[in-house]
Amino acid sequence: MARKATIREVAERAGVSVGTVSNFVSDKKPISPSTRERIESAIRDLGWIPNAAVRVVKGGRSPVIGFLIPDSSNPFFTEVANGIEDVAIANGGLVITCNTAGEAQREAHFAKSLSEMRVAGAVFTEMTASDQHVEQLVASGATVVLFGLSEHARVNTVSVDDELGGFLAGQHLVERGCRNIALLGGPGGEPQLRRREAGIARALTPAHRTEFRRLDAQDNSLKARVAAATEVLRRDPAPDGIICGNDQIALAVLAAATAQGIRVPQDLAVVGYDDIEAASLAAVPLTTVRNPSHEMGRLAAKMIIERTVGDRIALEPELVVRRSTSP
Repeated sequence: MARKATIREVAERAGVSVGTVSNFVSDKKPISPSTRERIESAIRDLGWIPNAAVRVVKGGRSPVIGFLIPDSSNPFFTEVANGIEDVAIANGGLVITCNTAGEAQREAHFAKSLSEMRVAGAVFTEMTASDQHVEQLVASGATVVLFGLSEHARVNTVSVDDELGGFLAGQHLVERGCRNIALLGGPGGEPQLRRREAGIARALTPAHRTEFRRLDAQDNSLKARVAAATEVLRRDPAPDGIICGNDQIALAVLAAATAQGIRVPQDLAVVGYDDIEAASLAAVPLTTVRNPSHEMGRLAAKMIIERTVGDRIALEPELVVRRSTSP
């Protein structure tokens, strides 16, 4: 087995002290660009791998970004994670995705573990972030980014205008002639759903004489989503338009409609949310409100790499019209 290089050998090759190499690894003190370049060159030449555990014990910070999500089955979060990973990898970092499943106990476990690991940063969604767990990460020295809205002075946010997204979806269905519109949501997304609900209501002016109701699935399983969709479609009067909390719920609506012999879009217009890949590949391609998922992840990771504090970035959603609302 080949002998491993040591930090002393790296220092000798770079022409610097062991302490300077240690500072480079822990990123605790500023190092000139020329010195950094010599150290990086020496590390590459010798194939030296720093011991991350030792670095953390000595007060350094782990080059890890924790990403806490409420539903690992949702492809939207996969695309967001890809954006985080692209930036993290380019900067020598690592991303750990933590599925809270919407449970406070799991979130508490992840927040505690990430704090103890002294991660560089953590990304929460508004659906998962409790004040206590966010504060725990902030107190550990991690840079925290929230997807959503927050008044915490030390938390960065990347938000998408949910009220605008709801308005775009509601306006589209009203213009299509829908008069009995339902919003079908699910657990874990209440802050966003409330804002989208307000946007939909804003689109439904009294002149349209439009009925509007909301129902939520009991959990994030396919069975629960199909059950909720089936219940909505059996209402009297039946809806002629449904706006969904995400594209997976919308796909469940399509399945329930097919089972009941309801034609989409002739009898029922369906709008999803997020624009996951399956939305365009469905048997009836979904009209959906596109969230810039990859860009959200990229911006969040950039904040963590740059160690910003209290930044606020606002993005806008986009309505993508496909056959589920357009005959």
